Amino acid sequence: MNKNNIDHRVMAHPEFQAMAREKSILGWSLTVIMIIVYTVYILYIGASPATFAQTVGDSAVTVGIYAGLFVIFFAIAITGIYVYRANGVYEAITQKVVHEVHQEADHD
Repeated sequence: MNKNNIDHRVMAHPEFQAMAREKSILGWSLTVIMIIVYTVYILYIGASPATFAQTVGDSAVTVGIYAGLFVIFFAIAITGIYVYRANGVYEAITQKVVHEVHQEADHD
């Protein structure tokens, strides 16, 4: 069986298609969440720059620094969530489907 046929069978496999849909939904959901967080951050800076300029306690660190760090660490966290799912759960499903298709191809 040639590689194109195996690729087609993997792509047509119901479990692979369900995984691809779930992966796409996760990716788009995390993208929308990140866009919302960043948009709120930018709008808040524009609407209340004085708030971002306020220092926290007796330090020289401003609210804006903490807000910016939050956005950065939030982006890192949701990237980590996606990578964990993609390299763990979704990759395991992909490997399982590829293995099944190869076994079916060997019996054909």
